Amino acid sequence: MKKLSAASKAFTDHVVPYDRTAETRASEYDRLDPASMYKPLLSLLPPKGSDVLDVGAGSGRDAQWLAVQGYRVVAVEPSAGLRAYIDAKAKTAGGRIEARDGMLPQLATIKVDEKFDLILLGAVWQHVPPKSRKEAFNRMATCLKPGGVIYMLLREGPPPTDRKMYRVTATAAARLAHANGLQAIDLQQGEAADLLGRNAVRWTAFAARKK
Repeated sequence: MKKLSAASKAFTDHVVPYDRTAETRASEYDRLDPASMYKPLLSLLPPKGSDVLDVGAGSGRDAQWLAVQGYRVVAVEPSAGLRAYIDAKAKTAGGRIEARDGMLPQLATIKVDEKFDLILLGAVWQHVPPKSRKEAFNRMATCLKPGGVIYMLLREGPPPTDRKMYRVTATAAARLAHANGLQAIDLQQGEAADLLGRNAVRWTAFAARKK
């Protein structure tokens, strides 16, 4: 049997399960209120009209929430099934949402000269293999404007049976941030229960600002 390349294996492990269940996932995601999910982010949002990169944008729920507030959002999502939902939301967003294919660590569809005021990873970092996180964080840091913020929701708890996930901690994220010239931000209300009601799952917010 031919061995899969690293990129092909990552696609199979992380993307195919979302493609298979895109309709269910989109319905599940869209039930959640971003303003409730991202309470610690609200005080860190850049001025209206700023540029946001939504990595692993899922159904486009967060992109839509940000676009309604006046932000320009590039929503990167590797699942074609979920990107269709982002495209649908983009049609009513007045040109403020652009859906693109792509995933960490490369973010290949983001051009070298594209820079953002905020990079959002709603529930993504646990999918990035530990061996790829240094490259992934470096890539995101290069996409940030000075003073820009990376904001992550870090998943704690057992992984589901149908998707590949890895352990994440705020401490490890802070080390990567420091190595890339970012300063971790002390967040209030940074820990929260799972809004989908999964008792064993909790979320920790992490944010860092580019100096």
